[in-house]
This record gives sequence, C-alpha cells and structure tokens, in this order.
Amino acid sequence: MQSRRIARIARIALVLATLVGLSASASCHTATTSRGGAPKSASIDATCPPGATVGAAGCECRPDLRLLFGACVSARTAGAHCGAAAVVTPAGCAARPPCEPGRARDLVTGECLARREVRDLAASLGILVADDDVLRCPDGSELASVTGGAGDTAPRLGCLTRTATATLPLACPAGSVPLFPSSGAPGAATCSRVIAAGSSTGAPELDVVRWVQAVVGADGGPGSPPLCRAWERAPGLLGSATGLDARFTVALRFPDNDVSMVVAEVRSPDAAAAVELEHALAPMIEALRALGGTARQAAITTTVRCGGAGEARPRGGARPSSGPAENDHEK
Repeated sequence: MQSRRIARIARIALVLATLVGLSASASCHTATTSRGGAPKSASIDATCPPGATVGAAGCECRPDLRLLFGACVSARTAGAHCGAAAVVTPAGCAARPPCEPGRARDLVTGECLARREVRDLAASLGILVADDDVLRCPDGSELASVTGGAGDTAPRLGCLTRTATATLPLACPAGSVPLFPSSGAPGAATCSRVIAAGSSTGAPELDVVRWVQAVVGADGGPGSPPLCRAWERAPGLLGSATGLDARFTVALRFPDNDVSMVVAEVRSPDAAAAVELEHALAPMIEALRALGGTARQAAITTTVRCGGAGEARPRGGARPSSGPAENDHEK
C-alpha cells in the first residue's frame, strides 16, 4: 500500500513538472514574437547612443533631441552646425527661404537685412549702389552679410551658393553616420554604423576611424561635404579676396580611450582658415563627445582639403554686382 502511494505521488509530480515546462516554453516563445505572430527583426542592434532608443527603423533620438552625425544632441548644438542661414529640423539642416532681391542674409542673426542697410554696407566696403539699383548675386547664390556680433569679424558682404547653407539629406539611424563618396554625390551616400557592443561589463565601442572618415574625410583626400560647407559659410571668410582653398590636419585624442573626453586640434598653413575650421568643427566634436563609449584607438589624425580648382564649391571671392531693379517691388 505504501509503495502504491509513493508511485502515485511520483506520477503526479512528473505530470506537474511537464506542465510547468510547457508553460515556460510557451512564455519564451511569446516573448520573441510580435502581436501578429511574426518574429521580431533580429537585425536591429540594441546598442544605441545616449538619448536614443530602439525603434522600428533602428536607434531613434528622443523627440527633444536632434540627430547630428550619429549622436543625439540639443537643438542648440545642431543649430550651431546648421548656421544662421538654415533651420534645424528632425531630418537635418534646411535652408531658410531666400531673401528678396537686394536684401542680404545676415550670417550672424539669420535675418534678411533691409535694402537700405545693404546699400550702406556696400558703400562702406567700396561697392557703390545707386538708389534705384539693387545688389545681386550670380544664379544659384544668395547675397550674405556679416554686420557684427561674430567676434572680431569685420563687416562683410558676399555671395554664397544655396547648397552651402544645408546639409545633404540622408536619413541614418542614431549610431550611424552618412558616408559620402569623394564626389559628394548625395545619391551615392550610404549609412555606416559606428557603435558596437563592448565587453559584457564595458561601455559600447565607437569606431572612431569610420566616424572621422564620414565627418571629416579620408586622409589625403577631400574634406567631407558637411565639413567643407560649414567652413565655406564661416562669417570670417565671406567676401574673401581669394578663393576658398585650404588644407587641414585634424588630430583627435581620446584620453583613456574615453570618447566623451575627446580633444581636437586643427592645423593648417593658413592660420586664418584654421581658426574658421575650428569654429565649424566645434559642433561636430560635440556630437562625437555625445556618442560616448570607448574609442577603439587612442588617437587619430587625418589631413583633408576643402575648396580648390575644379571643385563645385563656393568661392569667397564671389562679390555681388549692382543692377537696376526689375520692378517697383525691388526698389
């Protein structure tokens, strides 16, 4: 009798164990499927930069942050990269609507100067404009000005192509950067991921070589389109007597391989151009710092060129010309 009771208890225990195992298996399966029963995508890497979470298309920045070179940054940092001639949008930098003929975009405030102010500025720079005339720029470029508030930059007047005021659009998830070919053709750009999971206990790793190649440019080649365009629209270069053409060496150091501690240095034979590039590079370095994590190497140095003959880039020597107003509205 006692042996039968023990055997019955053993059979009941075996049945209960089997039921528990089946329940756990079903629970695990449910956790790996979506509501529709289809498996979730296994291609989305959960390693996101600070300020981002995994979404349907990969890592996405919080609504209060803006995507800049793979990082989620404040609107202020993104605006510093876009410049006064553009506005910050979730998709990147978008050029402001062009100023009316005879008016100039102030590269400090982003506002359009009145025609009378433009005439007065032109006169102070030795460009004579009759009361019935307006200043114009070649097709595809916009009259721009600097009237103060940009450090030691003296008042300036010149022309900038509209493409210099906006970043080439390419939607990449946070943690990825757009790689442009040497030609800078937007259609050929691709997204390249720069963040990877580190050790089980360490911070995520950042491929700083790939980031520099995308944001600064490959060593010995042309600078990346975003970098050179940010440099070309620098207030201190507007209306320069010479064309925009300079070679830069950008050196980055990561103390203890900590990306958030990055130190950047810009060198160039043209000291004035180097100062302007430092200003243009600053928000990009802020984006790099915001990515955080561990750098895969402690330092990297790259030399690139912006401008030069044969390249479709704005030239600082472009000056506006005076001409009669086409209608009363332009006077």
